[in-house]
Amino acid sequence: MTLDPLKRLHGASRLLADTGVVISEATFDHGLYHGEARRYYPNGALAVLQLWQHGRLHGMQKYFYPDRVAKSLLPYAEGLLDGEVRLFYSDGKLRRVAEYHQGKRHGRDSLWYPNGHLELEASYCQGQPIGTHQHWYLNGVLAQKVHYHTSPSHFDIHKWNQKGVLQVEGIYDANGVYSYREWHDDGSLRVQRGGYWDGQQLVWTV
Repeated sequence: MTLDPLKRLHGASRLLADTGVVISEATFDHGLYHGEARRYYPNGALAVLQLWQHGRLHGMQKYFYPDRVAKSLLPYAEGLLDGEVRLFYSDGKLRRVAEYHQGKRHGRDSLWYPNGHLELEASYCQGQPIGTHQHWYLNGVLAQKVHYHTSPSHFDIHKWNQKGVLQVEGIYDANGVYSYREWHDDGSLRVQRGGYWDGQQLVWTV
């Protein structure tokens, strides 16, 4: 590694532990990361492989567990997440798949439990939630469903307990009016309220 006339890092760089083991390696272009950058675990296994382009992440960024199993794959374009993000459990099973476009969630977002059962399923458009978002308990019973209508502030939400009994229902309409109900485990009504959003907070009228 050398320094350019402005005393900025330029060229290949390597950081070593006191034992001589390589901790990290990178290449700089006049003070900016450029090309591959690697970080290692104490056992020498690769922990991180990053791709840089003039100081910005660009390309597939790869992260690993100490036993070299892939931990996450993060696609970047000019410093922003762009593409399909994949996260994995330490045994290699898929944990999450989320789509991004220019740094914002855009497309599907799915999450799985370690046993492979679906935990979460959602959709986004330019970072805003759209469509139906669902969350499941580990036993496979639906825990929550949120359906977005014309905007993130216009939605319906329903929640169930692990036995599948409806517990909560909330409805925000397009005019900011809100209705809310809760039920006991035996199905009897516990709470019923209504209100509206005044632009800053929820105001209960019932």
